[in-house]
Amino acid sequence: MHKIIFKILILLLLNQCGYSSIYNNDTDSDIKISINNFEGNNEFNNELNTVLREYYNNDSLNIFEIEIDSDFSKKTISKDSKGKASNFELRANATFKIIYNNKSQTITFTEILKIKNLQDSFEQKKYENIIKTNFAESIKEKLILKLKTL
Repeated sequence: MHKIIFKILILLLLNQCGYSSIYNNDTDSDIKISINNFEGNNEFNNELNTVLREYYNNDSLNIFEIEIDSDFSKKTISKDSKGKASNFELRANATFKIIYNNKSQTITFTEILKIKNLQDSFEQKKYENIIKTNFAESIKEKLILKLKTL
């Protein structure tokens, strides 16, 4: 009998501890993004569009009109003794023209990563796509932080 009461008491105490996730998106619901134009790299623009989608259709009165110009590049930074590329630099640039309360501001975010060339070209392409998605997510986080300060 004491074990059952003890288990119920522990369950109730742990259930009411007030835990909430640090990265809870409830605070982001006060931002609405309206994308007016995409320019630049289509693949990277699609990634940005995907990660920003959660801010398109909420009921916030804080509406940010944004134009995006992006660029994604892959540059060879070293080659092996046979002349084959061994290391690459991946770079993503995103320039946002933000219009809020009849004021315009332009900001640019850049993400850079150096990677080694993999032997399997399919795995290489898959890895680069993952990096592209991570770049878009990182740029989104920076953009949202910036929008909260405007």
